[in-house]
Amino acid sequence: MKKLIPVLIVAAFMIVANSAYAQPRRNVLDGAYVQENNPQRRVKEWPYLREADVLWKKRVWKRLIFVRR
Repeated sequence: MKKLIPVLIVAAFMIVANSAYAQPRRNVLDGAYVQENNPQRRVKEWPYLREADVLWKKRVWKRLIFVRR
C-alpha cells in the first residue's frame, strides 16, 4: 500500500500535465494578421479617374540627409 500511493500520485500528475498540452491554443495569433482565403470575394473596381480630378500631377523626390552629432 505504501508503494501504491506514490505511483498513483505520479500517474495522476502525468495525466493532468499531459491534458494541458493536448489542447490547442486558439487565442494565439501567430502572424501579424489573420489570413483570409475567400474565393467568392471580388476585386473592387476603382472609378474612372479623369485628368480634371487630379490635384497634383508632379512627383517630387527629396533626398534627406541626416547628420550625426
